[in-house]
Amino acid sequence: MRKIFRDACILFPFLMAVKDVAATMVMLSNEPGITLKIVEHYRFMFLPGGVLPIAAPFALLCNITLAWFVGFCVSRVVSRAKPAL
Repeated sequence: MRKIFRDACILFPFLMAVKDVAATMVMLSNEPGITLKIVEHYRFMFLPGGVLPIAAPFALLCNITLAWFVGFCVSRVVSRAKPAL
């Protein structure tokens, strides 16, 4: 378990990218009968990057950057923690 969190700066951005690709696939699967409701949900599928109005076109990049930062912090904390006895 500790090794997973040690590699969090790689794992978290990968999982965020998979989530965003899945959100895009869900959106495009409804393309012929697209409605305003689906468009509104699509914006919230890209949380946290889709919430910022400036970052909306770059939501995937913002999500990966944020996930890398969080993963880097988690991996630093785990690497500095003393092993349990």
